[in-house]
Amino acid sequence: MKLKYIFTALFATLALAVACEPDYSETKLEEIQLSQSTVAIPLAGGSQTITVRASDSWSFVLTEKNKNGEDVSVIPSWLTISPTSGSAGETKVTFSANPAVAGSGAQSLKITCGVMTQYLTVLQGVRTAEPSTCAQVIAGPDGKTFQVTGVCTSIVNTTYGNWYLQDKTGTIYIYGTLDKKGAEKNFTSLGLEVGDVVTVEGPKTTYGSVIELVNVMVIKIEKSLLKVTTPAVTLPKEGGELAVKAAYKGNGAYATIPAEYADWISYVTTEYIPGVPTKIVPNPSDTAVFKFNIAPNEAGSRTGTLTFSSSSGKTSSNVSYSFTQEGSIVEATAEMINNAPDGPALFKYSGIVTNIVMDKNDPTKPNKYGNFHLADATGTVYVYGLLPEEGGAKGQNVITAKGIKIGDIVTVIGPKGSYKGSPQLVDAWYVSHNNVIVSTVADFLAAAESKTQYYRLTGTVSNITSTTYGNFDLTDETGTVYFYGLVNFPTYKADGKFSNNKSFESLDIKDGDKITVCGLRSSYKGNTQATESYFVMKE
Repeated sequence: MKLKYIFTALFATLALAVACEPDYSETKLEEIQLSQSTVAIPLAGGSQTITVRASDSWSFVLTEKNKNGEDVSVIPSWLTISPTSGSAGETKVTFSANPAVAGSGAQSLKITCGVMTQYLTVLQGVRTAEPSTCAQVIAGPDGKTFQVTGVCTSIVNTTYGNWYLQDKTGTIYIYGTLDKKGAEKNFTSLGLEVGDVVTVEGPKTTYGSVIELVNVMVIKIEKSLLKVTTPAVTLPKEGGELAVKAAYKGNGAYATIPAEYADWISYVTTEYIPGVPTKIVPNPSDTAVFKFNIAPNEAGSRTGTLTFSSSSGKTSSNVSYSFTQEGSIVEATAEMINNAPDGPALFKYSGIVTNIVMDKNDPTKPNKYGNFHLADATGTVYVYGLLPEEGGAKGQNVITAKGIKIGDIVTVIGPKGSYKGSPQLVDAWYVSHNNVIVSTVADFLAAAESKTQYYRLTGTVSNITSTTYGNFDLTDETGTVYFYGLVNFPTYKADGKFSNNKSFESLDIKDGDKITVCGLRSSYKGNTQATESYFVMKE
């Protein structure tokens, strides 16, 4: 290891102990946030203080069960924490340690707040980690410090330094990269680029299903023999030619199309352009221009990846290049969305609002981000974030602003994602909703007939006269109304007329059940009834 990197590691570790301004955005969770995700105490001993900001009562996890089922302390003997619990709001927490002879290594601690768990790394002094592979990091315990070498395959954030590192055994996510002085949010000063071979050191944590090394120190950077100079592009759905330019210093440059993209990306040709030496640049890079044919896209938008390589002696470099191709917006059911792969493909979906996530500080109103469930005849979709329009800002209280409520049929467009294995539409944008009126039976009976305005009613079922079409009486404390047909989700014929899909039996509704339904105010031979009705929920 070069001498300058030894000092870099030392300064980086000690620099973690001080922060001029807390940055709570780094710790990800809304319920509990930390001003620092890593606390470093010098070998000489001392104390360091951070701020815990929580929405509810919180506490450190002090003990865990060992393999014999016995409670054992998870707080290292050399560390004192005060306090170990607190209430909602901001709390100063102090970490103290006596002088030590050798570094302790990183210790991962857990803080719980409600059902959420936040991780914090504490260490004293510097302890060099043994070199490991990505596979060993993935299999290793949270909290342990690893040193790993691999290729930077993708850079996600250039402020904090979030990127992916890959070796022959696997891929890990780097969440936060310190600069040469150990400071945060100065990633660009390192000059790290996709394709570089990098050695880093940092503590492991697991966030959901993502394996991460957090706030790593960069030990070594080996510059890539190959650099793609073509910026990421978005191609039209009609397809066409894609040209990718790469500068290289190895013995040639080569392209590979991964198997999963071979059905719509095909290789055409490569043009090699020798570099011209000058007094200023006596050993210039050569240039390769790779050309590919991209097939038309009849589905949702998609992302393709190409791999380029160059080698010189025993040294080789591999660089990936990704691009996006526009696609059609796919009109989908809940089942289609939930079974689709995560990615940029856009889905247009209409469903009945069955649940709205409320604000944690004011349970009488929806949370500002717009998280809710939509259901149709095939299943339920969780919408994680509702934007006012395509590309709109997050947290705009769209549910409140649009008056969206339980029972409304809402149409949204968005990409499919997942959280801990659970499918969801992520940051979908609002298209429309039918804006039902919440009503009592008496108000429904008094309302004017309408072929478009839906009313939401809650009451008790009786006198089911047809289990095929769903004909029954619904009664609340204000009266009784006859429902002429009820379906699990509204469907329509080619001419646009409502179609009773005979799904009533699938709802398992019986006399005496209390249900919530939506219907149009209609009448038959002078008798008021609800028609073209759909089911919302059963209590």
